[in-house]
Amino acid sequence: MRLSLATRYRLLNFQVTESDGVLWIGFRPGMVHAIVKEVWNGLPLTRSDAEQYYTELALLGKRYGNPYFRIVAHGGFLSEALSFELHGLTVSDESYIESLSSGRHVELYPHNEAAYRAVIKGFGQHRIGAVAQATGTGKSYLLARYIADHAEERILVLAPNVTILNEIRKAVGFRVCCTTSLKEEYFLEQLALNY
Repeated sequence: MRLSLATRYRLLNFQVTESDGVLWIGFRPGMVHAIVKEVWNGLPLTRSDAEQYYTELALLGKRYGNPYFRIVAHGGFLSEALSFELHGLTVSDESYIESLSSGRHVELYPHNEAAYRAVIKGFGQHRIGAVAQATGTGKSYLLARYIADHAEERILVLAPNVTILNEIRKAVGFRVCCTTSLKEEYFLEQLALNY
């Protein structure tokens, strides 16, 4: 039996309302953070298709203070369809549904979907990376998504305080280690250099 997209979100404790041909998704009761439209397309989504969906979703979004939007395109999409990410629209394919079903899904805002692809590309060429974004833009969730998607790898995350590590831990459930002494900090520094 194939689970509906709404059911997959509910299994991850998202709040879901189905109306107007879309899913209204909230991280907390009474809130709408995303509007998700599932599309059963025969051909990959184009930029023109994404623009039409963006217009439709933006009109719906005005009711809730312009949440972000996601299109789940079962027939895939062309890279040109991603041109609206910085305007709050993410285009996903079947791999997104697989992620929802994995038990390790970390939801990202559209601007971080683009950043995540850059992180993946960067780690394809380098062993070490840094995420530099403004405060409150979702860096912890970006790292959590990478950790969740690469659970079989050994990943060392260094952060200036335990709050950031706790955010990542909440998203993916990994162990958090916090140092308080210079001796421990020196040990972790050496560990990072030899990693």
